Amino acid sequence: MIRLVDRPEQEHRMQFRPALAALPLVVAALVVPGAPASAAPAVSAEEVVSSSPVRLWMPSKVVADSWGRQVRANLGVQLIAQNAPFELWSTRADYDSPIVTEWRTATSRVRLPDGTMNNFRGLNEFLTLTVSDLDGKRVFKDTRRACLASWMPQRLSPTAVPLSPYPNYCGFHPFTLGSVQGIPQDYATPLEVNTKLPLAPGRYLVQASIKPELAAALGVSSTDATATSKLVVPRQPVDGPKGPGHPHPLEGNGRTAHKPTPRLQPGARPTAQRAGAPAGLLPDLRSLPSFLIELNPKQTQLRFGATVWNAGSSALVLDGFRNTGDESKMDTFQYFFDTEGEQTGYQRVGSMTYHSANHDHWHYEDFAEYSLVDADKETVAVSKKISFCLANTDAVDLTLPGADWMQGPDDLHSVCGDNGALSVRQQLSAGHGDTYMQFQAGQAIAVKDVPNGTYYLKVNANPYGRLVESDATNNISYRQIRLVGRPGQRRVVVPAVGRIIEPSMGTDMPPLRR
Repeated sequence: MIRLVDRPEQEHRMQFRPALAALPLVVAALVVPGAPASAAPAVSAEEVVSSSPVRLWMPSKVVADSWGRQVRANLGVQLIAQNAPFELWSTRADYDSPIVTEWRTATSRVRLPDGTMNNFRGLNEFLTLTVSDLDGKRVFKDTRRACLASWMPQRLSPTAVPLSPYPNYCGFHPFTLGSVQGIPQDYATPLEVNTKLPLAPGRYLVQASIKPELAAALGVSSTDATATSKLVVPRQPVDGPKGPGHPHPLEGNGRTAHKPTPRLQPGARPTAQRAGAPAGLLPDLRSLPSFLIELNPKQTQLRFGATVWNAGSSALVLDGFRNTGDESKMDTFQYFFDTEGEQTGYQRVGSMTYHSANHDHWHYEDFAEYSLVDADKETVAVSKKISFCLANTDAVDLTLPGADWMQGPDDLHSVCGDNGALSVRQQLSAGHGDTYMQFQAGQAIAVKDVPNGTYYLKVNANPYGRLVESDATNNISYRQIRLVGRPGQRRVVVPAVGRIIEPSMGTDMPPLRR
C-alpha cells in the first residue's frame, strides 16, 4: 500500500490546498490560476488571535567558536507555535505576479504584507540579529530570510503531535508555484544556525527580532517578537560544544520529530500486462520552463536545466522488475491507488534500462523529451536523453490538493537502484518535480550547425503517452532563446520569464543533480 498523505496525519536536482488549473507554458503568456473556488474571508490579525500565535526563543547564553576574528556561533534562535498550528501558504497566480502569502488558521486567512516573500526560499527579511557590547554599543546587525519548513523541528510537549506533518524544506526552484511552511502546535523550528560574526573575544548581548510589519500582521506581541541571549567569544578555539550548545526551547521533551516518509519497496512481479483500473486518482505530468541556459565553452552545446513535475491527485509510482531474457532491462509497471492509498490496479508502461556511463543506476525510458524548435515549433535539434530515474528533487506546488508534504529531496543512490538490483521502485509525488541538468555530452543539445536566430527550448513530458495521467494536454513547455554572435564569440540570450529572477550556476543554486 502506498500512503497518500493528507494533512491531519500527515539530492537536490531540483491537504487541503487550492487546485491549480492546467498550466500552458508557452512562456510569453503563462497563466497558472490558483485561487480556490470559495476562499475564507480575509480578516485582521486581531480577529484571529487572542495571544501571539508564535514567539521567538533563544538560550540564555551561547559560547561561540573563535579563531582570531573568525567567529561562528549557533545562536539557537527558535520560533515556537503557541495555541494552534502555525501555517503559511504562498502562491503566485502567474510568473508576472508577486507571491501572495496567507497565514491560515482553522477558521480564517490573513493576507500578509506585500513582499513577505520575493521567492519561495522563505520569509524575506523576517529576522533581524543585533549584537551589542556590554556598554550597549551596537557592533553587528544583520537582517535575513527565514524558512519555517525545517528538517529538524523540535517537539516541546508530550501532548504535541508525534511527528510534524509539514514540509521539511523551502523550495529553491526558480519556477516554484506554491509552498506551505508550518509549525505544529507546541513545536519549535530553528531560524538561525552557524552564524558568522566579525567579533573580537569578549562578552556581548544578542537580540533577535521579527520584522515589525510581519509581527503586526500576525498579532505577535512585542515581547514574543523579540528574544535575547548572552554571547561569549573566547580567546582560544572552543574544543567541542560549550555552554548550551544546541539548547532546547523547553526542558525535557525535545527531540527531532520529523522523519521523511519511507519509500515503499517494489511489490511482487505482476502476472499480467494490466489488472484493475485507476480509481479516480491519477498523476498529471507537466513541464516547467527550462532554466540556467548557457552554451558550453566550445559554444557547440546548449546546456540547460529542465523539470517535469506532478500536478495530479496521486503519485506516479513505477516498479521495475529485471527482465529474465535481457538483464540490462526491467519490465516496468505503473500502479494506481484510491483515496485510502490502496492499490486498485496496474499497467505495463515500458521498460527501465541500466545506465552505467555517468549514472550507474536504472532509468525509466521515454519519460521526457528535450528539443530545440523554431518559431513554427518545427524541430531543429534534439537531446539524445529520453530516459530518467524518477525522483523528487524540487517542491513545485505544495498547495495542490493531494500534494505530499512529507517528501524531501530524494537520495538517488537509494531510489534509482544499482547494477545488482532485481527490482526498483521509482516515484514522483504529487506537488513535486524531477530536475535534470543537461550539461553532459549526449544530454545537452548540439547547436554547432544551428544558425543564429530565435528558438524555443521544448520540454515534453510523457512524449509517447505510455504513462497513464489525468491530462496529457499540458505536458509541454517552451522557453524562448536567441543564438547570437559570430563563430568563436557565440552566446545565448535568454529573455526573462515574467518577474522571475533566475539563479546563476555555482552561486545561489544548491548542488544540482546529474
